[in-house]
Amino acid sequence: MSQLTIKEQRTITNEATILKRMGSEEALHNVRWIISFLKKNKLSLGYTKGTTASLFTNYKIGLSHINPLEYGLLSERNYLRMPHAGDELPHYFKPYFGILLNKKSYQKTKDYLKANKFTKAVLEFNNIDITYDKRLDNINVYKKYTFQELSKLAIQKNNSDTVFPINNFNNYIDVQVFNNTTGLKEFWNKEFIKTYHSLADKYLFLKINNSFNVILFQEEWMSLIKKITGLSIHNVNLFRIASCKKLLIKEFEKRLKSKLKEKYKVGKDFKQIYDILMNSIIYLHCKAHIVSDLYIDLVTEKK
Repeated sequence: MSQLTIKEQRTITNEATILKRMGSEEALHNVRWIISFLKKNKLSLGYTKGTTASLFTNYKIGLSHINPLEYGLLSERNYLRMPHAGDELPHYFKPYFGILLNKKSYQKTKDYLKANKFTKAVLEFNNIDITYDKRLDNINVYKKYTFQELSKLAIQKNNSDTVFPINNFNNYIDVQVFNNTTGLKEFWNKEFIKTYHSLADKYLFLKINNSFNVILFQEEWMSLIKKITGLSIHNVNLFRIASCKKLLIKEFEKRLKSKLKEKYKVGKDFKQIYDILMNSIIYLHCKAHIVSDLYIDLVTEKK
């Protein structure tokens, strides 16, 4: 294993602590076991599905081709499930391990798991989801594309009809989300952009590092809330889920309002910021899902 940076080491330690707390050590052990089988038999390791890509641990053990730290993905997106009807708060659950395989690898893995009495119930208990993705049959050489290499592929895939220039993979992700989500597009064009451009320079904290300088993803929304309130990302994630489900978590709303009022004394300004943050969330997508899906679309595109 190559030497880890301080940020990578901190991420690994944090994820290990949470995985242990949630009783997911067995799940990770089983995932490593599956990866070992695939490597030993020279089968495709496949790609990760959805929020699986947000765990740095999955990248380091070889399950994921995506380094989440390069894309601004947040581990905490993988630690919660949506609440059931009547629940006041979301609950912790074991992290999701979504593994996508080509046809050959999928069948060989299924046979191997069956021969070793690795039942469907065991997979479900460990939240391991092994799926056949026919797109992966188009890949002849499996490799981990670097962020820069994917940026080049994204530029090649760009077409002249795209309004916003694609100069890196992050921008490519932004464009794809923006162009393929009617609800988000309508909200951005009719509500957010009009309000955003009316704000003075003192609201530069609303700017984020993407091609539109707006909050396009749940991860970015969560990071902004953390910056404003000082809450942990985990607590912000609770707030996000509760808000999406129209659950009233007064503690979070009170904290957000209090922090905003400390920075922005004028009532109208405070209302603008608060309304943007609370109203935009219903349109936001999880970046981990977008990244993992577009990653496959790019690397499996027939030349």
